[in-house]
Amino acid sequence: MQGMWKKHLGIEMKLLNMEWKVFLATTAKRDFILARGGWIGDYVDANTFLHMWRTGDGHNNTGWSNARYDELLDLAAKEKNQEKRFEYFQECEAILAEEMPVMPIYFYVHVTLRDPSVKGWHPTLLDHHPYQYVYLEED
Repeated sequence: MQGMWKKHLGIEMKLLNMEWKVFLATTAKRDFILARGGWIGDYVDANTFLHMWRTGDGHNNTGWSNARYDELLDLAAKEKNQEKRFEYFQECEAILAEEMPVMPIYFYVHVTLRDPSVKGWHPTLLDHHPYQYVYLEED
């Protein structure tokens, strides 16, 4: 990525590798210009990603804040009508796309190859597989 940014955008950047604890402390203090992060949704709902950018959220190391965004998350949390709730989330996404406090560059994927005799292996959000339920069975 460093090379692509230099070649195509003319942006020079210096990469700093650090131990995980140091990285967490550095980003928590917001002592960076650009930092890489990742997140895996742990439940099937847009909120698993959108809540991260709420003002003061423990995962929001960007320092970004938007009162309307926070209000929309509050409205979505109270909304029982799923269509209306999704409308609130869509407006949140539009605000994120407009103000761009984060820059999505990669989406995780999971590819598995399993023999048909493997049973009890099911796709999960976090790609966790309790092996006590996985077994072999001849077809």
